[in-house]
Amino acid sequence: MNGEKKINHYNIDVRCATVYFPVGYQTCSGGHCTTTIERFVGETSCSGSSGSNFIYNSGSGSDGRPSGTPDGGGCSTCEYDPPIIVRPGIINNLKNQPCASDVFKEIKKSKINNDNEKGDFNIVDEVMKIFNESTKYDYIIVNSDDGNSTTGKFNRDTKTTEITVNLNNDYLSRASQLSIARTIIHESLHAYFVYKLQSDQQFFINFELKYSEFRRKRNPNDNRGQHELMGEYVDMMAYGLKSWDAEFGNGKLGKPLLDDDYYKSMAFGGLFKDGTNIPTDSFKALVPSGSDRLKIIEIIQNEQEGINSKGTKCN
Repeated sequence: MNGEKKINHYNIDVRCATVYFPVGYQTCSGGHCTTTIERFVGETSCSGSSGSNFIYNSGSGSDGRPSGTPDGGGCSTCEYDPPIIVRPGIINNLKNQPCASDVFKEIKKSKINNDNEKGDFNIVDEVMKIFNESTKYDYIIVNSDDGNSTTGKFNRDTKTTEITVNLNNDYLSRASQLSIARTIIHESLHAYFVYKLQSDQQFFINFELKYSEFRRKRNPNDNRGQHELMGEYVDMMAYGLKSWDAEFGNGKLGKPLLDDDYYKSMAFGGLFKDGTNIPTDSFKALVPSGSDRLKIIEIIQNEQEGINSKGTKCN
């Protein structure tokens, strides 16, 4: 997150680099502590050919320049053009989970071929683009002992809606990388739904018309309706998972890719009624055969438990 810009200050050759620092707080209960990152602030450090080093903070002085005076004295007429600090819209707060963190980073930079014969595209690529460009919504990924989930809340301090994806620690300790990638894709789609339900009135109206019967109340975090809607995105999720596997999973290891039906089976992961192993109505509509659904569920569970999985386990 460093940016470098060459400027002329006090008639010397000066280079400035901006470094971002997290600002947040830590809460502890029962011997377990959780760190919450509320925002990032930027600090610009400059050095020049004279050998002087100085730091500007984010405030501004009485003469309009940033607070802090560089070594060598003040200068009320000097010009300074600080680098623009862009607030991160996607924040990776996965702690002590380097494998899951790497999978998330890989998913964000997967190369997608949009010219394939089926016209598929990676839905996660679109989701990440939304949050990278948004100034009102943040995507935050964390891990804890709570279940895999996606929730949204408004942060009064940053004036942004924080959409948080949580990955369960026990799940991460057992699952294959293929399963972790699938879960991140699934939860990222939830993040997209939360964003659309809050920012797009027509999307909200259409969602209510089709899925209100599955929602106990008007709550973007109520996942039953979202899971029913997710049936429309199974092929997109499968293609996103295949794209990741080709570049960072089996493809990276020089292994042959799995058949498309395997990725599609994985994409059904999460399409269950909350807290149960009962498939959603959309799952049943797409896979009418009970025996076929059982085969799909077995594939999902094998990758989730890391047993007879075709995906690579985290080291």
